[in-house]
Amino acid sequence: MNTSLWLSNPVWIGWLLWAVVGLIVSLYLPGSLLVSRLKLKSTSMHFVLAWAVGLALWAAQGVLLGYFQLRWLTFGYIVLALVGTWFQRETELQRHRELWSSLRRMSKLTWLMVVVGTLVQVLPVIGTGWQFADGVHFYRINAYDGVMHLAYVQELVHHFPPAEPGAYWLPLVNYHYWSDVAMAELSRVWQLPITHVVFQIAPLGLSLVTAAATYQFLRQVSGRASAGQWGLLFLYGAGELTYLFMWYFQRRLGFDITPAIDNGAMQFLNLPHCFAKAIFMNGLLTLSAAWSEGAKNKWWWLISLVLLSTLVGFKIYFGMFVALGLVLALAGYGLQQGHVLKWQLPKLWKMVWWPGVSVAFIGLVMMAIFFPVNHGAGGLFYSPLEWPKLFLGHTNLNWQGWWLRRQVYEAAGNTRNLIIMDSLAIAICLLSIHGTRLLGLWPRRWWLKLGWPMFLFLSGPTLIFTWLGLFTLQESGLFNVFNFFAVSTIPLALATALVCDEWWSSKRWWLKTFVVIVVLLSIPRAVHTSYFYLDTYRHSKVEQVVSPDELAAFRFIETQLPAASVVQSSPLNTWDKTSPYVAYYSQRPAYLSGVGMMDTHNQPVSDPYAEYKKMFMEVDGVTLRSYLQDRAVTHVYLRKKADELPSYPPSELGSVVFENDSVMLVAL
Repeated sequence: MNTSLWLSNPVWIGWLLWAVVGLIVSLYLPGSLLVSRLKLKSTSMHFVLAWAVGLALWAAQGVLLGYFQLRWLTFGYIVLALVGTWFQRETELQRHRELWSSLRRMSKLTWLMVVVGTLVQVLPVIGTGWQFADGVHFYRINAYDGVMHLAYVQELVHHFPPAEPGAYWLPLVNYHYWSDVAMAELSRVWQLPITHVVFQIAPLGLSLVTAAATYQFLRQVSGRASAGQWGLLFLYGAGELTYLFMWYFQRRLGFDITPAIDNGAMQFLNLPHCFAKAIFMNGLLTLSAAWSEGAKNKWWWLISLVLLSTLVGFKIYFGMFVALGLVLALAGYGLQQGHVLKWQLPKLWKMVWWPGVSVAFIGLVMMAIFFPVNHGAGGLFYSPLEWPKLFLGHTNLNWQGWWLRRQVYEAAGNTRNLIIMDSLAIAICLLSIHGTRLLGLWPRRWWLKLGWPMFLFLSGPTLIFTWLGLFTLQESGLFNVFNFFAVSTIPLALATALVCDEWWSSKRWWLKTFVVIVVLLSIPRAVHTSYFYLDTYRHSKVEQVVSPDELAAFRFIETQLPAASVVQSSPLNTWDKTSPYVAYYSQRPAYLSGVGMMDTHNQPVSDPYAEYKKMFMEVDGVTLRSYLQDRAVTHVYLRKKADELPSYPPSELGSVVFENDSVMLVAL
């Protein structure tokens, strides 16, 4: 693979250092000021929480100030963080000295796992977005989901509330865009390149924050550093067991076609999930302390509020998990305290009133975040076993015997055998998705270390989410209910880490042997994914390329056209139809592009797009020009590919204002 033109320029070192400064000032310093109220003895825990709390605060201020059209106050937010840190500079310097000392004491195995694991996690995304001699490279799904986030981040840099970059006439709704807000604010304030924030800076930072929180939480629960190491293993290396069923049914190891719901090596192909996961893991740290402290230290609850209430903005499914978990945890806490206090109501009220108020307030904040922009997202409908059927279908495991037998039993009304066949499908589906993480369901005494509130907080929503993933579909996005499975893998992975730690420390040789088998079964997906992306980069197997000719056209649009211009691509440009890359690179909105992504967000674009495509292909240029002008389109962007150009001369649309070997820009 050729060296990136950006990397070959020594300026990139300055950009990297500037990015580190921006991250510290924007995220760590505000978070540290708030976390310092906890007066933690553990310096490492202070640093872990400070980054996550700072990230939640940074996104929250971006949204609030954006709604009030006071985004310039973000600079005041930064100044306040710097001033507050100045007054606590001695304490902060002491924390850094203590952190450095604790990092030096960390075992070499832990360091190795973090370094290797982080590289494994960021590998699928870190190669995307670099500019080479033949253009900017986009690999695999990054050319679609990744480009959508690029366009969203850029829109949020310039406008709030945001509109759809690919449909200027629609507000950006029915989507959790707080992760894009956080990245947009970093780019806006510190002038960082959006592409590198999305594909390099954010993945590296989030991977480290999530790893630190996972290690810290498991170490806190178990009292052993080894549990944290097991947590890192399942964070980075866990994957599904679909490949075993593929071997059984088709006699081959199929990693390439089986649905990969969630595994450590492919986390950052779903960027909002990773933002939410980092905050969620830190929320577990504060929430467990809050339940154990009760009403004694209200700062634990306030910081839990900052972390947990914002999750619905980063990823709705995490917000739903937290909402369900808090209700169950509060009920469990009340019953636990009632039993201890022998149901003496005055004393019981004293113990539960503050946790109850905190949970209620978290719920109110969640609703305030969710409903204004997600009222039209669509809900769920009952559709049993769609994901198990997908796994057993002809494009995946292709177990024809299951389908034939089930049809026979259904026709015969054989309920018993239908239950058996459906149970087999569910078992295969859950083993395929969760893999060895199902070991976390093993009933062990370590659950008691969490306390009833945290046990209910983690286990209750996990079971509910599993049922929802198996028996429902989403009105917009249908199989997007896989997110229920993806979120539930987190508590299962934590539980599996604790089980493996306990069994590995046992004196029973067969338990240790079983743990070795668990590890060997867990990591093949991560190994395969890493090899796959290394091979992809090595041989430059790009999914999409923005050529130098296109970049030249985009520079012309950016510098020569008014900011109010609306640039529409050909409906036959399949890449722009799926994800709005033209809107991102031109920094101009479109009338209709990226409709594939907007469809999954329940946006009303299918009919207008079908009409536009028909007009483009079937009418003359003069009629199409009038049609587009009525929709505020000012320019049409055409790539000179035979399957993307209209049958009539483009000059019928208007005057050609830019042209090179690959691209033509027509002013209507």
